[in-house]
Amino acid sequence: MLPRMARIIGLWALLLSAAAGAAGIPPTPAGDDYLLDQAGLISSSDENHLRALQQTSLTQYNSPLVVVTISRVSDFGEQSVDALATRWFNAWHIGTLGLQGGANQGMLLLVSVEDHRARIELGSDWGRDWDAHARQIMDEKIVPRFKSGNFSRGIVDGAEGLLEMAKAGPHSQPPGDFLSRKVRPLTKYSLLEPKVLFGVAALGLLLILYGLFGKTDRRGTFIAVGAALIIGAFFTYVVLALVVLIFGRRRRSGWFDGGGGGGGFSGGSSGGGGASGSW
Repeated sequence: MLPRMARIIGLWALLLSAAAGAAGIPPTPAGDDYLLDQAGLISSSDENHLRALQQTSLTQYNSPLVVVTISRVSDFGEQSVDALATRWFNAWHIGTLGLQGGANQGMLLLVSVEDHRARIELGSDWGRDWDAHARQIMDEKIVPRFKSGNFSRGIVDGAEGLLEMAKAGPHSQPPGDFLSRKVRPLTKYSLLEPKVLFGVAALGLLLILYGLFGKTDRRGTFIAVGAALIIGAFFTYVVLALVVLIFGRRRRSGWFDGGGGGGGFSGGSSGGGGASGSW
Protein backbone atom coordinates (compact mmCIF):
# COMPACT_ATOMS: atom_id res chain seq x y z
CA MET A 1 0.00 0.00 0.00
CA LEU A 2 2.75 2.46 0.95
CA PRO A 3 4.86 1.84 -2.19
CA ARG A 4 1.76 2.37 -4.35
CA MET A 5 0.90 5.58 -2.49
CA ALA A 6 4.49 6.78 -2.90
CA ARG A 7 4.30 6.17 -6.65
CA ILE A 8 1.04 8.12 -6.89
CA ILE A 9 2.49 11.02 -4.89
CA GLY A 10 5.62 10.96 -7.03
CA LEU A 11 3.56 11.01 -10.24
CA TRP A 12 1.48 13.96 -9.03
CA ALA A 13 4.65 15.83 -8.05
CA LEU A 14 6.10 15.21 -11.51
CA LEU A 15 2.94 16.44 -13.22
CA LEU A 16 2.72 19.54 -11.04
CA SER A 17 6.37 20.31 -11.68
CA ALA A 18 5.91 19.96 -15.43
CA ALA A 19 2.82 22.18 -15.36
CA ALA A 20 4.62 24.83 -13.35
CA GLY A 21 7.54 24.80 -15.78
CA ALA A 22 5.25 24.97 -18.80
CA ALA A 23 3.29 27.97 -17.58
CA GLY A 24 6.23 30.33 -17.09
CA ILE A 25 6.41 33.42 -19.30
CA PRO A 26 9.96 34.83 -19.48
CA PRO A 27 10.74 37.90 -17.35
CA THR A 28 9.99 41.29 -18.84
CA PRO A 29 12.96 42.41 -20.96
CA ALA A 30 15.06 45.27 -19.66
CA GLY A 31 15.58 48.47 -21.59
CA ASP A 32 14.05 48.73 -25.04
CA ASP A 33 14.47 45.12 -26.20
CA TYR A 34 11.07 44.30 -27.69
CA LEU A 35 12.06 41.23 -29.71
CA LEU A 36 12.11 37.68 -28.33
CA ASP A 37 12.80 35.19 -31.13
CA GLN A 38 12.73 31.91 -29.24
CA ALA A 39 11.80 29.95 -32.37
CA GLY A 40 14.69 31.42 -34.37
CA LEU A 41 12.53 32.61 -37.26
CA ILE A 42 14.03 36.03 -37.97
CA SER A 43 17.13 36.52 -40.13
CA SER A 44 19.90 38.83 -38.99
CA SER A 45 19.22 41.37 -41.74
CA ASP A 46 15.49 41.43 -41.00
CA GLU A 47 16.19 41.68 -37.28
CA ASN A 48 17.96 45.00 -37.71
CA HIS A 49 15.08 46.40 -39.74
CA LEU A 50 12.53 45.04 -37.26
CA ARG A 51 14.26 46.64 -34.30
CA ALA A 52 14.29 49.96 -36.15
CA LEU A 53 10.53 49.68 -36.72
CA GLN A 54 9.99 48.89 -33.04
CA GLN A 55 12.09 51.85 -31.94
CA THR A 56 10.16 54.21 -34.23
CA SER A 57 6.83 52.88 -32.99
CA LEU A 58 7.82 53.53 -29.37
CA THR A 59 9.67 56.83 -29.56
CA GLN A 60 7.53 58.58 -32.18
CA TYR A 61 4.08 57.10 -31.64
CA ASN A 62 4.06 56.00 -27.98
CA SER A 63 3.20 52.43 -29.02
CA PRO A 64 5.52 49.60 -27.90
CA LEU A 65 5.56 47.01 -30.70
CA VAL A 66 6.59 43.66 -29.26
CA VAL A 67 7.39 40.58 -31.36
CA VAL A 68 7.62 37.13 -29.76
CA THR A 69 8.15 33.82 -31.56
CA ILE A 70 7.80 30.46 -29.81
CA SER A 71 7.70 26.81 -30.79
CA ARG A 72 4.32 25.88 -29.28
CA VAL A 73 1.77 27.39 -26.89
CA SER A 74 1.59 24.21 -24.80
CA ASP A 75 5.10 24.98 -23.53
CA PHE A 76 3.50 27.85 -21.61
CA GLY A 77 0.52 25.94 -20.25
CA GLU A 78 -2.05 27.27 -22.75
CA GLN A 79 -4.27 25.63 -25.35
CA SER A 80 -4.54 28.56 -27.78
CA VAL A 81 -2.33 31.33 -29.09
CA ASP A 82 -5.11 33.83 -28.28
CA ALA A 83 -5.09 32.98 -24.57
CA LEU A 84 -1.30 33.00 -24.42
CA ALA A 85 -1.06 36.36 -26.21
CA THR A 86 -3.43 37.96 -23.71
CA ARG A 87 -1.54 36.51 -20.75
CA TRP A 88 1.83 37.49 -22.24
CA PHE A 89 0.66 41.04 -22.95
CA ASN A 90 -0.56 41.49 -19.38
CA ALA A 91 2.46 39.79 -17.82
CA TRP A 92 4.81 42.18 -19.59
CA HIS A 93 2.50 45.20 -19.08
CA ILE A 94 3.04 46.30 -22.67
CA GLY A 95 2.33 50.01 -22.72
CA THR A 96 3.58 53.35 -21.44
CA LEU A 97 0.99 54.20 -18.79
CA GLY A 98 3.67 54.59 -16.13
CA LEU A 99 5.36 57.39 -18.04
CA GLN A 100 4.33 61.01 -18.41
CA GLY A 101 1.89 61.24 -21.30
CA GLY A 102 1.72 57.46 -21.38
CA ALA A 103 -0.93 55.37 -23.10
CA ASN A 104 -2.23 51.83 -23.29
CA GLN A 105 -1.73 51.36 -27.03
CA GLY A 106 0.92 48.67 -27.09
CA MET A 107 0.92 45.93 -29.73
CA LEU A 108 2.08 42.32 -29.51
CA LEU A 109 2.71 39.97 -32.44
CA LEU A 110 2.98 36.41 -31.12
CA VAL A 111 3.93 33.60 -33.53
CA SER A 112 3.69 29.93 -32.55
CA VAL A 113 5.41 28.14 -35.40
CA GLU A 114 4.60 24.51 -34.62
CA ASP A 115 0.96 25.34 -33.92
CA HIS A 116 0.76 27.24 -37.23
CA ARG A 117 -0.96 30.08 -35.41
CA ALA A 118 -0.24 33.77 -34.87
CA ARG A 119 -1.94 36.52 -32.92
CA ILE A 120 -1.92 40.32 -32.92
CA GLU A 121 -2.91 41.50 -29.44
CA LEU A 122 -3.71 45.18 -28.82
CA GLY A 123 -3.71 47.38 -25.74
CA SER A 124 -7.10 48.54 -24.50
CA ASP A 125 -6.76 52.09 -25.90
CA TRP A 126 -7.27 50.56 -29.36
CA GLY A 127 -10.75 49.38 -28.36
CA ARG A 128 -12.34 47.05 -30.91
CA ASP A 129 -12.70 49.40 -33.89
CA TRP A 130 -9.24 48.41 -35.12
CA ASP A 131 -9.86 44.65 -35.09
CA ALA A 132 -10.78 44.59 -38.77
CA HIS A 133 -7.59 46.41 -39.73
CA ALA A 134 -5.52 44.06 -37.56
CA ARG A 135 -7.25 41.19 -39.38
CA GLN A 136 -6.26 42.73 -42.71
CA ILE A 137 -2.61 42.94 -41.61
CA MET A 138 -2.74 39.32 -40.50
CA ASP A 139 -4.46 38.00 -43.63
CA GLU A 140 -2.65 40.10 -46.23
CA LYS A 141 0.84 40.71 -44.85
CA ILE A 142 1.66 37.93 -42.39
CA VAL A 143 -0.13 34.69 -43.27
CA PRO A 144 0.73 34.66 -47.02
CA ARG A 145 4.44 34.93 -46.19
CA PHE A 146 4.13 32.22 -43.54
CA LYS A 147 2.39 29.90 -46.00
CA SER A 148 5.35 30.23 -48.36
CA GLY A 149 7.76 29.48 -45.51
CA ASN A 150 9.20 32.99 -45.28
CA PHE A 151 8.56 33.63 -41.59
CA SER A 152 11.16 36.34 -41.24
CA ARG A 153 9.70 38.49 -44.01
CA GLY A 154 6.16 37.87 -42.82
CA ILE A 155 7.01 39.13 -39.35
CA VAL A 156 8.67 42.25 -40.75
CA ASP A 157 5.74 42.91 -43.10
CA GLY A 158 3.37 42.54 -40.16
CA ALA A 159 5.45 44.90 -38.04
CA GLU A 160 5.42 47.46 -40.85
CA GLY A 161 1.63 47.25 -40.96
CA LEU A 162 1.41 47.68 -37.20
CA LEU A 163 3.72 50.69 -37.38
CA GLU A 164 1.29 52.28 -39.83
CA MET A 165 -1.43 51.65 -37.26
CA ALA A 166 0.71 53.31 -34.59
CA LYS A 167 1.18 56.34 -36.86
CA ALA A 168 -2.59 56.71 -37.20
CA GLY A 169 -3.19 56.19 -33.49
CA PRO A 170 -6.16 54.52 -31.79
CA HIS A 171 -8.32 57.64 -31.79
CA SER A 172 -8.27 58.14 -35.56
CA GLN A 173 -10.67 56.59 -38.05
CA PRO A 174 -9.59 53.07 -39.01
CA PRO A 175 -9.20 52.46 -42.74
CA GLY A 176 -11.83 50.36 -44.49
CA ASP A 177 -15.55 50.52 -45.14
CA PHE A 178 -18.36 50.65 -42.59
CA LEU A 179 -18.90 46.88 -42.59
CA SER A 180 -15.26 46.21 -41.84
CA ARG A 181 -14.94 48.84 -39.13
CA LYS A 182 -18.20 48.50 -37.24
CA VAL A 183 -19.88 45.24 -38.09
CA ARG A 184 -17.07 42.71 -38.42
CA PRO A 185 -15.85 42.95 -34.78
CA LEU A 186 -19.36 41.95 -33.67
CA THR A 187 -20.09 39.39 -36.38
CA LYS A 188 -17.17 37.26 -35.26
CA TYR A 189 -19.88 35.76 -33.04
CA SER A 190 -22.04 35.07 -36.10
CA LEU A 191 -21.91 32.15 -38.51
CA LEU A 192 -22.02 34.61 -41.43
CA GLU A 193 -19.53 37.13 -42.72
CA PRO A 194 -20.91 40.72 -42.71
CA LYS A 195 -21.41 41.01 -46.48
CA VAL A 196 -22.97 37.56 -46.70
CA LEU A 197 -25.21 38.43 -43.75
CA PHE A 198 -26.53 41.58 -45.40
CA GLY A 199 -26.78 39.84 -48.76
CA VAL A 200 -29.04 37.15 -47.31
CA ALA A 201 -31.11 39.82 -45.56
CA ALA A 202 -31.45 41.78 -48.80
CA LEU A 203 -32.64 38.66 -50.60
CA GLY A 204 -35.19 38.09 -47.86
CA LEU A 205 -36.45 41.66 -48.25
CA LEU A 206 -36.81 41.23 -52.01
CA LEU A 207 -38.86 38.06 -51.51
CA ILE A 208 -41.13 39.87 -49.07
CA LEU A 209 -41.63 42.76 -51.50
CA TYR A 210 -42.37 40.34 -54.32
CA GLY A 211 -44.87 38.53 -52.13
CA LEU A 212 -46.58 41.82 -51.30
CA PHE A 213 -46.59 43.50 -54.69
CA GLY A 214 -45.66 40.88 -57.29
CA LYS A 215 -47.96 38.89 -59.55
CA THR A 216 -48.02 35.55 -57.77
CA ASP A 217 -50.54 33.20 -56.21
CA ARG A 218 -48.09 32.26 -53.48
CA ARG A 219 -47.79 35.54 -51.65
CA GLY A 220 -47.74 33.92 -48.24
CA THR A 221 -44.91 31.57 -49.22
CA PHE A 222 -42.68 34.36 -50.55
CA ILE A 223 -43.32 36.51 -47.49
CA ALA A 224 -42.67 33.64 -45.10
CA VAL A 225 -39.44 32.58 -46.83
CA GLY A 226 -38.20 36.18 -46.97
CA ALA A 227 -38.95 36.74 -43.31
CA ALA A 228 -37.20 33.48 -42.40
CA LEU A 229 -34.08 34.54 -44.30
CA ILE A 230 -33.94 37.90 -42.55
CA ILE A 231 -34.54 36.41 -39.11
CA GLY A 232 -32.04 33.62 -39.69
CA ALA A 233 -29.37 35.99 -41.00
CA PHE A 234 -29.59 38.45 -38.14
CA PHE A 235 -30.38 36.10 -35.28
CA THR A 236 -26.81 35.15 -34.36
CA TYR A 237 -25.58 38.65 -35.08
CA VAL A 238 -28.12 40.74 -33.20
CA VAL A 239 -28.73 38.44 -30.25
CA LEU A 240 -25.13 37.47 -29.61
CA ALA A 241 -23.84 40.97 -30.32
CA LEU A 242 -26.23 42.37 -27.72
CA VAL A 243 -25.10 39.76 -25.21
CA VAL A 244 -21.48 40.70 -25.85
CA LEU A 245 -22.16 44.42 -25.64
CA ILE A 246 -24.18 44.14 -22.42
CA PHE A 247 -22.24 41.50 -20.53
CA GLY A 248 -18.85 41.28 -22.21
CA ARG A 249 -17.74 44.84 -22.82
CA ARG A 250 -14.18 45.39 -21.81
CA ARG A 251 -13.10 48.64 -20.29
CA ARG A 252 -11.24 50.74 -22.81
CA SER A 253 -9.06 52.63 -20.39
CA GLY A 254 -5.86 50.90 -19.32
CA TRP A 255 -4.61 50.08 -15.88
CA PHE A 256 -1.26 50.06 -14.21
CA ASP A 257 -0.56 47.81 -11.28
CA GLY A 258 3.03 48.69 -10.62
CA GLY A 259 4.53 45.91 -12.75
CA GLY A 260 6.47 46.15 -15.92
CA GLY A 261 10.10 46.61 -16.75
CA GLY A 262 12.22 49.30 -18.31
CA GLY A 263 11.85 51.14 -21.59
CA GLY A 264 8.29 51.19 -22.86
CA PHE A 265 7.13 48.37 -20.58
CA SER A 266 5.83 50.71 -17.92
CA GLY A 267 2.17 49.82 -17.71
CA GLY A 268 -0.40 48.42 -20.06
CA SER A 269 -2.98 45.68 -20.47
CA SER A 270 -4.72 43.86 -23.27
CA GLY A 271 -8.09 45.19 -24.35
CA GLY A 272 -9.04 41.93 -26.03
CA GLY A 273 -8.76 43.44 -29.52
CA GLY A 274 -6.61 42.24 -32.38
CA ALA A 275 -6.69 39.34 -34.82
CA SER A 276 -5.56 35.73 -35.11
CA GLY A 277 -4.38 33.81 -38.15
CA SER A 278 -3.35 30.31 -39.20
CA TRP A 279 -1.46 28.77 -42.09
